[in-house]
Amino acid sequence: MVTFICRTCLIIVIILTSLMSSGLTIQAVEVDNGIYVDFPITPKYTFDANNSHYVAVTDNCMLFVLIHRNAIPDYGKYFIASQKWSEIERKNVSEAFLDSVIKGRMHFVNGVNNAKQIMLGPYYGRKMIYSAINPVTGVRGKRISQFYLIKDKIVSFDCWIIEDNLAAYKEMNLFYGSIRNYKGN
Repeated sequence: MVTFICRTCLIIVIILTSLMSSGLTIQAVEVDNGIYVDFPITPKYTFDANNSHYVAVTDNCMLFVLIHRNAIPDYGKYFIASQKWSEIERKNVSEAFLDSVIKGRMHFVNGVNNAKQIMLGPYYGRKMIYSAINPVTGVRGKRISQFYLIKDKIVSFDCWIIEDNLAAYKEMNLFYGSIRNYKGN
């Protein structure tokens, strides 16, 4: 047991040292009620009537979170109806909704749907990797997206690789590895 604790402490020290030596300044951000993610730098926050955006651009990647509110029309009615559904029925409706979001994204970038099912606490989601033209650079690049249906919102965590190097993957892994739900609801 002591050996396990020592190994765990050593691993944590190595990871923290690696992050500190990489020049990253980790910024934990609550992007929605109880939903958190770490950015390698302080993100810029913008919003409009139905969307909130957190965007952080480094030399290596563009990381952003998009919260699209009111994604489910008449959510109050949907919520009441969903209380009578089985867990399988709730899952099937959520999965169908997420599949339509992915289909729209892939249509927009002329891509192929390779999405995998994921979860964040009780929330259903999708993870996909694809490539598309970066509108800033005009160059095709790798993109990674994770979408979650959280109540009446689609919360999308996205990474666009700008420089395909080790630092980009460290930033991406920090970002995706830090997505968490503290409230559990």
